[in-house]
Amino acid sequence: MKGRVVQFFRLYKDEIVLERQVPFRDQCVELALCDDLVLATTTNFARPPARLRNQLHIISLAGFSLLASVNTGGNWSKVICISPEKKTVLVSNWHSHNISVFDFDYSRKTLTFQSVIPWGEAPRGLAFIRRGDRALVAGFYSGNIGELQRDKSGRWKTVYTSPPFDQPNYPGNLRHIVITPDNQFALVSNLGRNLIHWWSIPERRFVDSVMVGRSPNTICFLDFPVLAVSCRESNAVYFVDVESKEVLGRSQFTGRKPTGLCSAPGGFLVTCFEDGLLEWHRYRGS
Repeated sequence: MKGRVVQFFRLYKDEIVLERQVPFRDQCVELALCDDLVLATTTNFARPPARLRNQLHIISLAGFSLLASVNTGGNWSKVICISPEKKTVLVSNWHSHNISVFDFDYSRKTLTFQSVIPWGEAPRGLAFIRRGDRALVAGFYSGNIGELQRDKSGRWKTVYTSPPFDQPNYPGNLRHIVITPDNQFALVSNLGRNLIHWWSIPERRFVDSVMVGRSPNTICFLDFPVLAVSCRESNAVYFVDVESKEVLGRSQFTGRKPTGLCSAPGGFLVTCFEDGLLEWHRYRGS
């Protein structure tokens, strides 16, 4: 973010080697991988909004070069979600409270802005369902789940918005969504309540929750059914069996405020926000 670069690393034996970095004018916020391409959002976080810049970029992994950039049409653009058929890209916009929709031509490496969909308060997590004609969105401050759908004309719209979690109590902050392989459940991290939720996609409701460490944010599958959860205030990654709905354990302590998380050969990578660290951890199961 503050370094204003996207960095590319190579895992070699037990080392993390910096391969290349691509500089940007503004702070880099989120990334999404699509085969030999990387999509990135950038913003200058400016106030007032009239001076705000928010862009979505395409970077080639082949030459680590910037191929295209397009304005998102939103404020403080964050999470990027690419449809399974590589034809649609969604971006959640934190401060304009909406979702940007782009037509994506993977073969030509182009993005075309389609529309902006108003949604909730500070939408964040995004995940496509099944064929890519539906998607889920999580409201960070509104504490609820929404469903978006593409109609026959190719336009996207909101078709369902849930009540806040556990109303009338404090719902927490819904942050990240991943979908189970059978497309029956969405796993949702709740940073404000220290929970991982099971959201039934067919029933459109929360069906279960399990408590993990403090301030869970990014989640990802290691070897299914193991879900890894970076917990910012616990300085650790927790592991949950999504079938038995049990916490399997936690990692050794990470650097401060572990945030970004992804699976890696034999384990996982985690970024430690407060220390500016990228760590590679081995995972050996329970």
